Amino acid sequence: MDIEKYIKNIVVFLLISITLWGVIENIIGYLSLNSYSNVSLYNKSSSIESSSHIKNNFSKPFISIHAVYSIEKLKKYFNKYKCFETDVVFYDNKFIISHDNINIDINKNNYLYLDEIFKNLNGLITGGGKSDLKYLWLDFKNMNSENYLGILDTLIKHTSKYNINKSSLIIESPYPALLQIFSKKGFITSYYFEPVFYEDKEKNNLIIKNIIDIVEKYPVDFISCNVKYFSFVNSIFPNMHKNYWYSGGSLQMILRSIFIRLYILKQDNTGILILDY
Repeated sequence: MDIEKYIKNIVVFLLISITLWGVIENIIGYLSLNSYSNVSLYNKSSSIESSSHIKNNFSKPFISIHAVYSIEKLKKYFNKYKCFETDVVFYDNKFIISHDNINIDINKNNYLYLDEIFKNLNGLITGGGKSDLKYLWLDFKNMNSENYLGILDTLIKHTSKYNINKSSLIIESPYPALLQIFSKKGFITSYYFEPVFYEDKEKNNLIIKNIIDIVEKYPVDFISCNVKYFSFVNSIFPNMHKNYWYSGGSLQMILRSIFIRLYILKQDNTGILILDY
């Protein structure tokens, strides 16, 4: 067998192997959407719905770019996608782009600041037709009852200074009560759903009931969660729009995301799906 034919056979073998592995991963991906179905005995769901504004503006689900930590990444994908997710830490009245909200040291690290992103977006996400809208998803890592008003005040000043439409900013937090004032000021809000479950199903029932009670008392525009909670969160909040994230750069994660992307983006109550690029 000559070398050229040998190489060709190797390439064919690898392509077949990758394809078959992709099929297996897609099956695993589908099963992952149905995890957490046995963590509770709770069989009630919330009747709360997303607003008509959200239903109209997010009638067609779309993909968001995950972890926009540089201006270069923002510019690279700006014309291809409608939404860009980033992590924000409120520190010394400034918005630092960082996933780590514990070890902030402005003297040792060259951080990107949110106002730099706003400066590059100046006038670009102010709106237009529905197809022209761009969104910035802000995952606030350290929002709490002591600093949320400072976050709101500073954010409003930034949107005014850089001509950013408040309704183009998605404010995410695990505390729906704190998000109420952001909704009143015109921002889009999303409840970060990341419950901790136990072996005791009765204890889990109390956790789920508490989550439903909180969201019904403090309404938000979206529920946001990891795709592993897909079936579970849909059973609890069937009428709410959801935002999902699925991240990971390995070949397995990328192959698994193929099915998840196709399936989730076809659901009527999906708003945004965050993926790594």
